[in-house]
Amino acid sequence: MSNRYYYSQLLIVLLFFLAIGLIRSQNAFENEYSSLAFSGDGQGTIASFADYNKGLSAEGGWWKLFGDRWYPGHGGGYSEPGPVSFFWKITGLLFSQLEPDDLYDACVVLLYILNGVAAYLLARYIRLNPYFSLLSAAFIVSLENFDVRITGHLTLAAYFGFLIAIIFLFEATRNPNSLKKTILLGFLIGFAFTTNEYYGLFALEISVIYYFIVVWKKTNFFYTLKNGIICSLSFLITLAIFYPFTFLGPLISKFDKTVSYPTRILPKSDYLHYSLHNPLELFTSNFDIFTSINQWIEKTNHFTGNGGEFTYRIGFSIVAFIIFFLILIRIVYGKFLFKKLVHKMTPFLFLYLLTIIISIHPEHPFLGQISFVNLHMEYSSILRVNSRAMVLGNVFLILILGIIINEFSRNFLYTHSNRIFKFIVPLVLFVPYFVSIADARNLNFRLWDSWAVQPMPESVKFVKILNEFPKGMTMVIPYHQDNVPSETNYIYALNKAYHGNDIANFVSANTYKHPGLRWWSREVNHPNENTIDKIKQSGIKYIIVWNHPENLPFGRNVNYDSNFYKNSSELNIIISADIGIIYEVIGVETYDKKAFGKYINKTPQHGKYSHQMMYFNDPERRTVQSNNYINLNLSENDVNRYVMYGPYDVFDKGKYRFNFQFGNISFIKMNKPCLKLEIISHQDGMLAENIYSHNDLKNISSQTSFDIKLNSVSTIEFRLMPLCTGEVVFSQIDFEQISANY
Repeated sequence: MSNRYYYSQLLIVLLFFLAIGLIRSQNAFENEYSSLAFSGDGQGTIASFADYNKGLSAEGGWWKLFGDRWYPGHGGGYSEPGPVSFFWKITGLLFSQLEPDDLYDACVVLLYILNGVAAYLLARYIRLNPYFSLLSAAFIVSLENFDVRITGHLTLAAYFGFLIAIIFLFEATRNPNSLKKTILLGFLIGFAFTTNEYYGLFALEISVIYYFIVVWKKTNFFYTLKNGIICSLSFLITLAIFYPFTFLGPLISKFDKTVSYPTRILPKSDYLHYSLHNPLELFTSNFDIFTSINQWIEKTNHFTGNGGEFTYRIGFSIVAFIIFFLILIRIVYGKFLFKKLVHKMTPFLFLYLLTIIISIHPEHPFLGQISFVNLHMEYSSILRVNSRAMVLGNVFLILILGIIINEFSRNFLYTHSNRIFKFIVPLVLFVPYFVSIADARNLNFRLWDSWAVQPMPESVKFVKILNEFPKGMTMVIPYHQDNVPSETNYIYALNKAYHGNDIANFVSANTYKHPGLRWWSREVNHPNENTIDKIKQSGIKYIIVWNHPENLPFGRNVNYDSNFYKNSSELNIIISADIGIIYEVIGVETYDKKAFGKYINKTPQHGKYSHQMMYFNDPERRTVQSNNYINLNLSENDVNRYVMYGPYDVFDKGKYRFNFQFGNISFIKMNKPCLKLEIISHQDGMLAENIYSHNDLKNISSQTSFDIKLNSVSTIEFRLMPLCTGEVVFSQIDFEQISANY
């Protein structure tokens, strides 16, 4: 086949997936302020693209293309930088002139095309004819997993990097003497990481095992080892280029203590929960004809849980068709062709088995001993969902079906040269693909069905007016504390994508770096006469105050005061509507990161905790008095239980005095131990513990103090436990920092 003919076919395939992608995304592009991105991670991804593009387009920003640390304009420039891959930065720049929601949708269409073309190339590489290659590729991009992932986890819909790496894995093992192909394989595995780190890791693991087995069989151990080292060097150099800080950060941090290398250690339970509990669950069917199969699978379900993260089910029809055609070929064409076919299938059966081994729960009765889950717990501190390898396993299963049907068609048409057969047979063999796709999907199976669309929050239209004003640091009220789910704060970043200003709100706060953050959030939510001065000193130029934050995505009812801002003479109203008000802070021009850091990076020198900031056992039984003290009527059910605890605030290292104040103390037993007070550090354990009688507390005027020394940044919890019945009226806990140096 000539190159010209091959590239013409490839162009037709590309246009085919482009057309289908545009049809499926039509609703997203036609309806303004709507997107394929759903609330939560999808809208967070829109915000990330906007942030990348802003940084890359800035003067000197081009160098960040080859960096994996990003310093976003969230949290006044104090946000923890996160890893950003080369491919997604390039993709964001490609569509940077589009509206933020349209940029996301364009990425979905691009992924659909790239996945389809890469799947087609892989099918053609293993010598499927163009027709069955296209059907196989269409099956792969029609998997339900893709439709689910594009709503939020966009990178998890990017299979193409893995597929291209597999093509060159076959090419490198077919030609083990080619140094060029060995080096290229290492590079493409590294590149697969930039499309999605999970699929890059799976490509690496699969390639190492398959390469060594195949090349060792063709050559010898030492030759295989030499080639493996060359391929590894190519891979490591590629990784160092695309992920320089991730790759070198741990090493640098050991020698340079000023360099912080953040890590994320996940609990083992996460890895176990998101492993494949029972491989048979992947083959449960949507069709009633296979009800008995489903019932048998349920009986063999050794584990409960997520069943391979739900969206990797491929149904039983594809298995039934594979078995059917294998039997048919054995009967019609004999043992020789059957063995030849099995030989062609073997590499993909082996690769499919590897995806099972990568994914399987380590306690599985048959495969648990060779599961990769335990290995991932040790060396991949973030990549916790091993079952994501199964979408790649489904690709191998689809290609097995393609190999069998392609071989059957080729031999049938070879022995039956009638022109009618040549026209009818391919159409008939479309049915196994059609039925298998229908079985693999829960919702629908038409290739052209539109993807689900979700409208953007009303807030994005509202904030766009800031584009008409000079740039400046922007703060949003309510200012959520750090202990809310990350999704709650995504709205900050999403709105930022539309108004274009940096924001003083944290999208994913690191409290241990910013121990004063909670105090800052409390103050700006409940401002006083000093608050505006602090805002002006920080250089915050605009303040957005929402009237109904609970109506925003992942919004919640927040205790905050908006009236102070309405009545402040130092603020100008830019726009006021039912959704909220945008203010301009008079006299502010330039943001001062150092001044802002003074408020969020250190615990205040003094402060107090009222009952509103604490947690209570049986809160419905507690009553608030007119002086805003809380009355704890202590029954037998309260004895030896913590009736008050919290607030889990973070304190900077130093010396502190904590003072417990009570409005009234009345215990039945005057001289017996009746009240225990504790101060606990979640890092260092018990810091103070005292037991008091009724008379003890009366003698010290119903208040007691503790002097505490913190050697490191610590989460502090206060606890109150009654040891007998009575009444305690809680006033507050106040504190002062005695010394920051010790």
